[in-house]
Amino acid sequence: MVDNWKEEYENLIKYLNENLSLEVKKDVFFEVIFMTYSYIHRMINQDAFPNAINLYNPDIMTGRGRGKYMYKNYIREEGEIFFREKLKQYFPKNEIIYIV
Repeated sequence: MVDNWKEEYENLIKYLNENLSLEVKKDVFFEVIFMTYSYIHRMINQDAFPNAINLYNPDIMTGRGRGKYMYKNYIREEGEIFFREKLKQYFPKNEIIYIV
């Protein structure tokens, strides 16, 4: 979750709403998966993509064991509320299968 993640994701959801066909929108469902990150991913990404955004943020991530990180509970909860609200706003008839 980068600094402007809410704006970026709302723009994406809005774009999907405006550009998916009626046929697709009739049947689409959503699965939201929050990123987990590991020390290995971090090292590979730094080597392969030296100019990319560093997604690891110790202020909002916590250890999950064996060098893995996940979003802290309060961050994840904020994200879940946001995605439920925005998906319901733009896709009120479509199901959210899960948010994990």
